[in-house]
Amino acid sequence: MPRTKNKLRKKKDIERGMDKRKILCIVLIIVAILIAILDSPNSRQWKLAIQWRPTLCQNSTSCQQPILEKFTIHGLWNFTPCPTHGRPLPRREIERLQSTLKLNIVWPDFTNISDNNIRFWQHEWSKHGHCTNMTPMAYFQKAINVYDLYPVLTYLEVQGIRPGDQLRIEEFYNAVYRERGFRPKVVCNNENQITEFRICFDTVGFIGHDAVNCGGSPYQTCKSDENATLPKA
Repeated sequence: MPRTKNKLRKKKDIERGMDKRKILCIVLIIVAILIAILDSPNSRQWKLAIQWRPTLCQNSTSCQQPILEKFTIHGLWNFTPCPTHGRPLPRREIERLQSTLKLNIVWPDFTNISDNNIRFWQHEWSKHGHCTNMTPMAYFQKAINVYDLYPVLTYLEVQGIRPGDQLRIEEFYNAVYRERGFRPKVVCNNENQITEFRICFDTVGFIGHDAVNCGGSPYQTCKSDENATLPKA
């Protein structure tokens, strides 16, 4: 009888061990799948686009004065565009956001045309924000939070790059990488002047504001065989 009990115990121990190994295998498979997903380009869900006013205003007579040497928000965009445009936010709601957040400072329209800020924010919400699961307040606040956390101009200055410097485009790109460890996208105009930086986030990183490599071509519309510049005001 004791021998039978011992056999039963051993059998149960073996079964428990097998169950644990099965669970461990399942966990490892899930982890491997998650790593593959998060490392793929398709996992990149959001990008913050920041624009350089001196580039955009150099050939315009309608820009607000003075033209400051700073990056401001262009938009917070999902990698998968909204299938349709939503309704523009009512003016009253935009004005409430404007008074609560610092939209005029960090997310302005550049032109000196009356009401353009209002129309700009309405457009960004209608095109990019309405199909998120965020309220308008949460959407605009999220963009500002991310903008505040990634002062790209400071990264360039720490790396010895100043507005007006003529450098290979990879120097601008690598300056951000050396400072923060992620690879942004850089956007240029036809004269190889930088118009925008774009900072990317995957699903997990977006929650904690942790940027990831954007993937794909890093110098969007920029010529890598010519010097680029961040124009002075």
